[in-house]
Amino acid sequence: MDQISKNAILCNHTIPAYHPVLKGDQFVPEQTGSASVLKFQNQYYIVTAGHVLDVEDINHLSFGEINESQLHGCVVNFQNDETIDAGVVKITETLAKQITIDGKAIIDLDNKSQYLPMYDLKSGLITLAGYPGSQQKLKYEEKKLKVVCKIIAGPIQSSALNTKTKVAFQYDRNNLVKQGFNQLVMGPLPNGMSGSPVWVDITNSSDIMMYAGIAIEYYPYEGSLVVTRSEVVMQFIHEVENKAQTK
Repeated sequence: MDQISKNAILCNHTIPAYHPVLKGDQFVPEQTGSASVLKFQNQYYIVTAGHVLDVEDINHLSFGEINESQLHGCVVNFQNDETIDAGVVKITETLAKQITIDGKAIIDLDNKSQYLPMYDLKSGLITLAGYPGSQQKLKYEEKKLKVVCKIIAGPIQSSALNTKTKVAFQYDRNNLVKQGFNQLVMGPLPNGMSGSPVWVDITNSSDIMMYAGIAIEYYPYEGSLVVTRSEVVMQFIHEVENKAQTK
C-alpha cells in the first residue's frame, strides 16, 4: 500500500470533536480534540480521550465535520486522571453513520482481518491520525467544520511513561519534520489530536495495521506521545454496556 493511500485510509477513520461557542450572533466551533467511531459486537461507540469528554456539559459536545450531534440520552463512561485517560459514548447505528458521513469510516473491531485489540504492546511502529488544533484551520461556513487531518508516527520506546494502561512512542516533531519520517505528514503541533485513533504496525508492513488505542498526551521534554492502550478502551466499552443495561 502506498503512503498516500495509507494516509487517506487512516484519516478517513478520524473525526474532530468540538463544541459550539457563541461569539457575537453566531456559534463558532472550538475544537476539543479528535475521536473515532468503533463497532464492536454489532454495537457502536464514540471513542476519544477522557479529558475530551470531561467538560461541564457533555451534551454540548459535537463530533464530525458536518453534524452537530447532541449526546443527550447516550450512555457515557470516561476517566481522566494519572492512571487512565479514556472515554466512550454508546451511540446508535443511525447516529454512528450520521457522524461518520462525508467519507469517514467506522473502525470495525468485529472485522478481525483489519483491526485487532492489542494486548501487551511492546514494540512496533505507532501511527495516529487526528486533527491538530489551529485557529487558522477552523472555518465555520455553512455549518461545516473545515479542518485538516494530519498523520503522526514513531516507534514504541522504552519509557517510564509505559504502564499497564499506557504506551509511549517516540515523537520529536522538530526532528521528524526535518527528516520527513516515513514520508508522513507532520502536524504543526499534536494539540487537538487527543482522542485520535491509533494503529500499530508490528510487522513493518504498511498493509497490516491494527487498532492500538487512543492518543492522549504529548511530552515534549521526553520526546514522547502517550497512548491509552486498546485493552483499556475495550474495558470501557464493556463498562458502558453494563451501564446501558442497568439504565
